[in-house]
Amino acid sequence: MESFLSSFSTFFTPTSSTGTGPCSGLSPWNPRELWNRYILCNSIPPCDQIVDNDKVRIGIDFDLGGSIGYMATPHDPWLNYINSFDQGREIQMSFYAAPIPYNPPTDEYPDGACDDLFRGPWSWNPIGAGDVDGGTSEVLEFYPSKTLGNNSLRVVTRPLQWACHNVPCECTFDKTIETVGDFPAVKVINTLRNARTDVYDETALFDQELPAVYTNGILYRLVTYNGSKPFTNGEPVNYYEAGFDNDRPFPWIPGRFPATEHWAAFVNEENWGLGVINLQESVFLGGFSGGAKGTGGPKDGQTGYIAPVSRHALPRNVVFTYEYYLILGFVEEIRAFATQLHNTRRQSSEKDSNTAATISEAFSRPVSPWLRPKFLTILNDRRRRTRGLGRKMGE
Repeated sequence: MESFLSSFSTFFTPTSSTGTGPCSGLSPWNPRELWNRYILCNSIPPCDQIVDNDKVRIGIDFDLGGSIGYMATPHDPWLNYINSFDQGREIQMSFYAAPIPYNPPTDEYPDGACDDLFRGPWSWNPIGAGDVDGGTSEVLEFYPSKTLGNNSLRVVTRPLQWACHNVPCECTFDKTIETVGDFPAVKVINTLRNARTDVYDETALFDQELPAVYTNGILYRLVTYNGSKPFTNGEPVNYYEAGFDNDRPFPWIPGRFPATEHWAAFVNEENWGLGVINLQESVFLGGFSGGAKGTGGPKDGQTGYIAPVSRHALPRNVVFTYEYYLILGFVEEIRAFATQLHNTRRQSSEKDSNTAATISEAFSRPVSPWLRPKFLTILNDRRRRTRGLGRKMGE
C-alpha cells in the first residue's frame, strides 16, 4: 500500500510550483485537487509523438488520426489545453467542397453512407481525426523528430468524411509540426492532396477552416485585435463574449469576426492562454460551447472554438497548403509574436519582390469578412450538438 501511495503521489506531484495553469502547486494529498488534476491534466501522447523545447510541448494522437490533441507547458506537462471530447474537436484540418449532399454508397450502405446524419444535407467534408460515429482516420506515414533530425514531426493521414459512416476520403492530409526557436510556439504546415474521382462542381467556393482549433473550457475569454491600425500596438485588443446559441443559423457566438493582426486567442482570467496565428487570414470564426466557463479538461464538453477562415474551391487534383502558428502565453506576448512574424515576412518580401509569387494561389482570392453561407441544422442530442459545431457549408 505504501508503495502504491508513493507512486500515486509522485504521478500527481506538480513538476513546478511556478507554472501558469491550475495544475501548479496542487497538493497530492487533497482528494478534490487530485480529482481536478485527473480531469484537467491528462491525454499525454507517447514521447515520440511530441515535439518540445523548454517553452512548449505539443503532440499528435494516433487515436485521433494524427490530429493535434495535446499542447502544454514544460512547467505543467499534465495540463493539456486541447479539447478532444470527440473526433470533431482537437486541432485539425477540415475541408469543404461540393456536392451537397455528399452521399456515396458503400458495401455496408449501398443507398448512401452519409444520408441525413445531421438531419439535413452535408457537403464533402474530410477531417483529420475521424467521423461522427467515432471512427478514426488512418495514419499512413509517421516521421518522429529522431527520424527528421530536428525538433519537428510529420504525419500523413487518410482522413474520414465527417458526416458519414466510415467513408475514407479520396485524399490525404500531410502535416508537419516544428517548434519556433525558444518561443512557446510551434509552426504547423498543412497540405491537402486531393485525388477525387467522383463528378462534382470543382469551381464551387466554400468556407475553409484554416485550421479548426478547439481548446479546453479553462480558457474561455476570446480576444483579438480588430482595429484599423494593425501592428502599431497603439490600440487595445478586443474581447468578445464567446458563447453558443443552438437557435441561431450558425450557433457559435460571435461567429465571424475581423482579426486584422491575423491572430485570435482563448485566455483565462489572467489573460494567459492559447493563440492561433494565420498570417494569410484576417477573418476568424469563434465561440464557446458545452458547459461552465473556466472549467473542464480534454474529455469534457465545454470548449472554445477558433478558426481562421476564407473561401476556396478545391478541384479534384488540387494540392492545397497553408501554415499557421500556435503559441502559449499572455495576450501581449501572443500579439507581439504575431507582430514579429508579420514584420519578418514583410521585410523578406521587400528584399525579394518575387516572394509574393511563392504564396499559394489558394490565398490570392479576396476575402469578404461578412459572407453569409448556409448552415446546417444541428442535432438536439447533446453529443452531436456539441460535436463538430464549427462545421458549416458554403453557398
